[in-house]
Amino acid sequence: MTEQELSNAMRMHGDMVYRLALCRLQSVPDAEDVYQDVFLRYYGQQTTGWDGEHIKAWLIRCTLNRCADIGRSRSRILSLEEVPELAANPDPAAAELWDAVAACRKTSARQYTSIMARAFPPVRLPLFCTSLPPPSAVVCTARGCS
Repeated sequence: MTEQELSNAMRMHGDMVYRLALCRLQSVPDAEDVYQDVFLRYYGQQTTGWDGEHIKAWLIRCTLNRCADIGRSRSRILSLEEVPELAANPDPAAAELWDAVAACRKTSARQYTSIMARAFPPVRLPLFCTSLPPPSAVVCTARGCS
């Protein structure tokens, strides 16, 4: 693709891409990012034989996909400023858990099992088995049945 073809596409369809992104994202900076991303992707495309309608359809689809990507990433990310009560009062028990998780990521499977057994002591829970003959209540622990 030549710079002339890119320039023509931006002149003919740039407003449409920007307005569509702005409508979807409701944010000027995000819409500008989508505009840049879409035309950079277009510049890298092999567009030999594409007519005007094909280019327009490709730009619309690429814009919608990029907006969806940004929308998904927005829903997963929370800053500490958005959740001030969590930043102000960290839970000490949660800190221990995250320390254990961080330690587990650096260990082997055997060490992982050992760390998890220490972090979470065995708990006795009654399990009610309806398909087994009496006794129907079996007490199991996290380490096995007794």
